[in-house]
Amino acid sequence: MSRSTENHEPLVEALLSNRISAVFTSNSKGFITNANSMAEELFGYGHDESLGMDCKQLMPESYRKDHDQYLKRYLETGEARVIGVEVR
Repeated sequence: MSRSTENHEPLVEALLSNRISAVFTSNSKGFITNANSMAEELFGYGHDESLGMDCKQLMPESYRKDHDQYLKRYLETGEARVIGVEVR
């Protein structure tokens, strides 16, 4: 997620083409907007299936309950922390 209006498409494409890590992007409401093939493989959802899915569905229960407050804080302050890990 990005708070700026800069075009991050090349960076997003580079991240999504990474087969080492599962990567997905989400909008400001936490719904998946894109995922790489490793994320599809890891979570068991095809690309079209995962689009629009609430990313909390992919989290362990222990993180799921805190996700909304992390997302809200990120959108308000720019502090890049969601489920306790840094995101870009």
